[in-house]
Amino acid sequence: MNLNSSQQKTYDAIWDEPITRKLAFSKVDRLLTSICENRVSRKGSPNVAFEHRGKSWGMHRPHPDKGLKKCYIQQIREFLIGSGLKEDIENSD
Repeated sequence: MNLNSSQQKTYDAIWDEPITRKLAFSKVDRLLTSICENRVSRKGSPNVAFEHRGKSWGMHRPHPDKGLKKCYIQQIREFLIGSGLKEDIENSD
């Protein structure tokens, strides 16, 4: 699975240590939309969920601050590992 340069920067930022709050939800949304099998957004709700190989992760869109909380970034990491996406991305290099 090949990522474009913007997606690669976002992917790398997810794994930065220490975890940063500078990571915008919009960037993660674009990355996960491009690599996941399914994106679900409920009408009238700020909820969004991503599904891949039977695993899912979802959250409320952050507001007013656009940066993701550290706990969400940790959940994204766990989703990428559990769904096999991390392995797919890193084996394509």
